[in-house]
Amino acid sequence: QRARVQLGEVVYRENCGACHGANGEGKNTIFPPLAASDYVNANPKRAIEAVVKGINGKIVVNGRSYDSVMPAIALDDAQVVNVMMFILNSWGNVGGDVSSLDVAAARR
Repeated sequence: QRARVQLGEVVYRENCGACHGANGEGKNTIFPPLAASDYVNANPKRAIEAVVKGINGKIVVNGRSYDSVMPAIALDDAQVVNVMMFILNSWGNVGGDVSSLDVAAARR
């Protein structure tokens, strides 16, 4: 698990950090936080789907509304697993495990 989290940190820095911040803090009212995120913690599978399919429209994270576009990120299944492992196990999030089966289900 630790190795996947470390690999996921690299994926995060290369693909997610510019918008969601180096420490998952988000950016103003444009990009929601991933750190201590009720959106991520309440439903990690929904967060996986956001990575593989993107989000278009309003969401609420930690009581604040965000209404912008997050494109689907061009990552393979292993990269999605790793980045989600990093996000779930960092910055005060609940922790947990993500599998390739979770990613495959999100892609359907």
